[in-house]
Amino acid sequence: VCYPQLSSERTTREGNVSDELVLVTGGSGFIGAHCILRLLAAGYRVRTTVRSLEREAGVRAQLKVGGAEPGDALSFVAADLLSDEGWPEAVAGCRHVLHVASPFPQQQPRNEFELIVPARQCALRVLRAARDLGLTPVMWNAMGFDWRANTTAGQIAAHLERGIARNQRGGRGSNLLLHDGGHLAMGADRSQSVEATRLILERYPPGKIHYATVDAWA
Repeated sequence: VCYPQLSSERTTREGNVSDELVLVTGGSGFIGAHCILRLLAAGYRVRTTVRSLEREAGVRAQLKVGGAEPGDALSFVAADLLSDEGWPEAVAGCRHVLHVASPFPQQQPRNEFELIVPARQCALRVLRAARDLGLTPVMWNAMGFDWRANTTAGQIAAHLERGIARNQRGGRGSNLLLHDGGHLAMGADRSQSVEATRLILERYPPGKIHYATVDAWA
């Protein structure tokens, strides 16, 4: 997952649309919609991907509930994460790409690979399109692998620490991934994941590392 960095020093007048275009993958999703809202509020033009352009009306209705009616400041392009088609057109002309979408199986996955392999392939697909446009990744996943059976908090934290260290060597930030549930079902015991989070916060206290919640990604 790649989040090319947005401009940190910029001023926009209310109602004035910037000439900087940002691609957000998965505009019909919860995270994608929140990213779009934040980007529009900051004055960016946004292009978002959907599997079918028939979903545009639904996305615009969802954004209206969030207080945004962007008009021409928001555009849509059809691109499926599971296909190579449409991605060169999706990134064309963009200054930034926020890849926040990931495929999810319709049925309960039998193991972690049914989630990891498609997500990795999709992320690489978007990354290649962004790379070909000359964009540079600045954030990457650090996975806790806490869906595995009998995984301890220490093991989860160790996975995250290795991911953080790898990304820091590459000059990138880290998107820390912890599974919402146990290895068998959603809503299972999450105590080891919660304890791993405490260990990471202890190892990397605020001030030594900057933390941002999902709603602040944009």
